[in-house]
Amino acid sequence: MQTLTQLEDQLLADPLGLHRAALLDQLAAAAAELGLQQRLPRTAVDYLQLEQRRQACLAAMQVITQVWHRQHTVPSRRR
Repeated sequence: MQTLTQLEDQLLADPLGLHRAALLDQLAAAAAELGLQQRLPRTAVDYLQLEQRRQACLAAMQVITQVWHRQHTVPSRRR
């Protein structure tokens, strides 16, 4: 598992957003698969675990997006 610092370094070295896009695609696919698994008959505990994992994927997508934009967006100048 990567540390946040390693992820930040990888995203910083990704000005075109290709690595970011690949990570987001992987996480979106994982979240979709978890959502499909939730539709199958499950115990309440299993369903909750799947939902927690799905929410973790969605949260990771937000973190990746925010970190990448923070590193690659030129701040506007105030006059």
